Amino acid sequence: MKKTRDMPAPAADPRDFQGEAQESDAIEALCAAMIKTGIDPAFIHAFRKTGCLLTDQNIHFFTEPELAKWNEAINEYPLINTTIQ
Repeated sequence: MKKTRDMPAPAADPRDFQGEAQESDAIEALCAAMIKTGIDPAFIHAFRKTGCLLTDQNIHFFTEPELAKWNEAINEYPLINTTIQ
């Protein structure tokens, strides 16, 4: 009979609740910094909605569907009539 090595335990699921809470905290911290520095609220809305932050330096990395979602969020912002806080 062939002997097998013990396998290490699988890593914790990165989608666990704590990880989601930490991600949410990080996103809100980024949004707070964007607000403080005066970034256009439509960009902040698009970042919250898509999880992406497009710039002139990184736009070429995004796919057409990602760009479409970003543009949709930018165009939606004036229609929702909310203040980013």
